[in-house]
Amino acid sequence: MRKGRAEKQYGLKYLKDRLVDDERNGKLWTYGVEKAVTAIEKSGHNYVKLRDLRDSRIDIAYDAKAGVPLVAVK
Repeated sequence: MRKGRAEKQYGLKYLKDRLVDDERNGKLWTYGVEKAVTAIEKSGHNYVKLRDLRDSRIDIAYDAKAGVPLVAVK
């Protein structure tokens, strides 16, 4: 994968420090199941990685042609 200009100039740590206010490990409940997730807080909003939600009931995929994530609940 090609590195972008900012990544070449500053490195990933610099970019992450600018984009992420706070990153922490936490727990989330989905369908009665507790899951360990990495949560990122930015500008008062919380974000979790979709792959952290994957289990036997939730499938996560990516449609490269459309450029969007796919989430299917069984």
